[in-house]
Amino acid sequence: MKLNFAKVDTCLKDSDFYQKLLKEIKDTVFTFAISNNNSYDVLLVSESMFEIFEIPSKEITHDVVACIYDRIFVEDKILVAKSFQESRLNLKKWEIEFRVLLPKKGLSWLKISSKTELHADGKVIFYGTILDITDLKFEKYKLEFSDDRFRFALEASNAGVWDWDLRTNKVFYSSESLKILEQDSADIFDDPERWDNIVHPEDLEKYFSTIQEHFDNKTPFYENIHRVLTSTGKYKWIMDRGKVIERDADGKPLRVLGIHTDISSQKERELDLLRMMKLYSDQNSRLLNFSHIVSLMLHQ
Repeated sequence: MKLNFAKVDTCLKDSDFYQKLLKEIKDTVFTFAISNNNSYDVLLVSESMFEIFEIPSKEITHDVVACIYDRIFVEDKILVAKSFQESRLNLKKWEIEFRVLLPKKGLSWLKISSKTELHADGKVIFYGTILDITDLKFEKYKLEFSDDRFRFALEASNAGVWDWDLRTNKVFYSSESLKILEQDSADIFDDPERWDNIVHPEDLEKYFSTIQEHFDNKTPFYENIHRVLTSTGKYKWIMDRGKVIERDADGKPLRVLGIHTDISSQKERELDLLRMMKLYSDQNSRLLNFSHIVSLMLHQ
């Protein structure tokens, strides 16, 4: 959607009263008018608007709305535009939560709450607030999916839970996952590369291929056994299971939920058993060879 932005109305800019008032208000407040020809008059905006959108003063132009619109996360631009037009045409309250991509904070969540009013000259006036709700979204996210993580983790004992959001490329690692790595046991959000970088080099190819097969919908879930390097410099054997629980319209994975289980003891027992079987096999081969030699000597 191409928007036509008008210059900022500076009638309030010279008022010391409004300047002082806006500085005292913690919430970001705004008032703007939109005419029938889609031109905007920004009547009032608090300085915190530019802080919340991380727009340096040197980058502020007369097209304030354009500067702000450019910060909206690309996948949310159409949603915000449609919501705005609906409020404008129906003169209904404009409320929306959306993401912005900021230079320093990265992906953040904002909420607009605004009332509308039809002016005598046909312009629609919007006046409301913008709040940074990133922290609230974070807490809500953890609460919403805590039950999912719990149910999934019940499939194995001593399981660490991981939750990968491919839209932001961030992974939630539970405290148990970090305990497996012998690190501080605090729940964190991190890059998926944290785990990738500690997988044993000999296990990497199979590790990545099994993930990709599940992403491509070739398998109903992801499961792989591999070694990971702990903070003490030793490797542990991990049973890693996961499942895509959210995809977009094209089938591209958006969110993956999974568990890590430390199976080092079990794996060591298996390896000991294999070594023992090999030892018996070698001994049997030698005995058979010895018996064969003895048999040949007796029949000479």
